Amino acid sequence: MVMPVILALVLPALWLWISHQDLDPIERITPAWSNVRRRSVEHIRLTVLSTVSVPANAIPLGVALTRRQARRLVPFALAPANIGQATPAIGLLVLLTQWLGAVRAYSARYSPPTAASPR
Repeated sequence: MVMPVILALVLPALWLWISHQDLDPIERITPAWSNVRRRSVEHIRLTVLSTVSVPANAIPLGVALTRRQARRLVPFALAPANIGQATPAIGLLVLLTQWLGAVRAYSARYSPPTAASPR
């Protein structure tokens, strides 16, 4: 119950602060009510579409794969499912690797040289 109260207080304050800032034309479009409403409707439609389509496809496929005649197809169905499960984790690894690479490149460029590692 605390979080909705905090949001109810913070979001109007943030909206007022943004509305009084000197924004360029691109920055003015983003918080406009018409844009927020359009993006919210788009988000809700995509959420409903995915919520309906995933079970509509997965349940019949899961039932079909449990049948004796389809047992030989199970590995071919599990491979894409496992890839789909692993994709977010792989994406996070890529982002972490890029971030660490950027941190190392920055620290190597701007750190003072030590006696053990001359430049």
